[in-house]
Amino acid sequence: VYNENKIFKSTKQGLEFTSFKTTFKKQTNDTLRAQGGNSSLNIFDEVHTYGEDITESVNKGSRQKQDNWQSIYITSGGLKRDGLYDKLVERFKSEEEFYNDRSFGLLYMLENHEQVKDKKNWTMALPLIGHVPKWSGVIEEYELAQGDPALQNKFLAFNMGLPMQDT
Repeated sequence: VYNENKIFKSTKQGLEFTSFKTTFKKQTNDTLRAQGGNSSLNIFDEVHTYGEDITESVNKGSRQKQDNWQSIYITSGGLKRDGLYDKLVERFKSEEEFYNDRSFGLLYMLENHEQVKDKKNWTMALPLIGHVPKWSGVIEEYELAQGDPALQNKFLAFNMGLPMQDT
């Protein structure tokens, strides 16, 4: 379905977008030794696990070598506080960043803990719920967490986007 017109071609180097002969490549780094690259798009996953801003060295390499580089940060609320995630959320919610064209944050999260009790609010944190993930899976996790504070913290952090402290 996604490649009906054969616009993508799998190669040994990566995924080629045939219209422009552009290749998408995956590069992974050890977060303790991340270095700059020559990428026009950097995607950082599980940002809530980063203690420091290791993304800066990667972005610096791209910023110096590419005219229109971009970075995407993907994460849940996580259970680790005072790390990169908290700094990024603060930055993306700031008034200074609001008036700056360089970035924007798409923060899918509940506004407070009480909202989790009404399942109608869950789309605030999971806009594709019902498709990815399935309603039944999220409801099952929610019900399993009832009466277990550790599981409740994980549910709120990983499913509802709320920053929680691991206890």
